[in-house]
Amino acid sequence: MENKIKLLDGSMSYPLELDGYNLNNRLWTGDALINNPELIKKKFIKAILIQVLIIY
Repeated sequence: MENKIKLLDGSMSYPLELDGYNLNNRLWTGDALINNPELIKKKFIKAILIQVLIIY
């Protein structure tokens, strides 16, 4: 049986930018985590689900 490696890497900035989140801050990641944790959670869960679909 042949083993195949799949590398899944997702960006958080692009999905946030699509939702209108302001990334014009050097610390936008920290800002988003502190001020909008539910949006981060939503985007993270969506990314995980997409990766699961890719794997299977």
